[in-house]
Amino acid sequence: MTRTDINNVAETLLIPLLSEVYGYTHLQNLNDTEGSNYPGIDLGDETARVAFQITATSNSEKIKKTLRKFIEYKLYEKYDKLIIYILTGKQQSYSGRGYDEIIQNKFTFDKDKDILDYQDILKAVANLQIDQVCRIEAILEANFGEGRRLIEWEVVDKVEQTISEYTQLFVGREEERHKLAIFLHARKLQRFIPGNSSRRFW
Repeated sequence: MTRTDINNVAETLLIPLLSEVYGYTHLQNLNDTEGSNYPGIDLGDETARVAFQITATSNSEKIKKTLRKFIEYKLYEKYDKLIIYILTGKQQSYSGRGYDEIIQNKFTFDKDKDILDYQDILKAVANLQIDQVCRIEAILEANFGEGRRLIEWEVVDKVEQTISEYTQLFVGREEERHKLAIFLHARKLQRFIPGNSSRRFW
């Protein structure tokens, strides 16, 4: 993936998506605001003091290279936390040594928690309120709405319609209804989120 591709994805999708899911409401594309090919990171929220590297490369050496650049350019002076988002899907685990030696306690990065892909977003969505899930769905559909009526989605829509018609069955059971609504929305979101191999967009 080229830098231009990453910029387009960041501007049109990842910035509003990450803002809604994780609450980083002041995220900016640093390649636009700070100049092209900003070193080490792609997105930054100076208010929350968190930075994102968006990459299609998932191996450990790429992660360590990003950490080294974060140190080299003293980005820790502006950001306390680094998160790496893998567009193509992350590895099952990131074992090995050398991470702490690179970080030097200058910023926060946990290789087990701060390397994300679309599956992590789906997990986060499952814990949100339904109004937030609807806003996320709107962001994704605004970018990928054309031709979204695949057969399996039509089935999901029919299930949603049935729930609406028989909503009285859920009287006094708001928690169960909320969980089911979240699940149904997540089924639709799964097709859109960057990194899901079933929906390529670059």
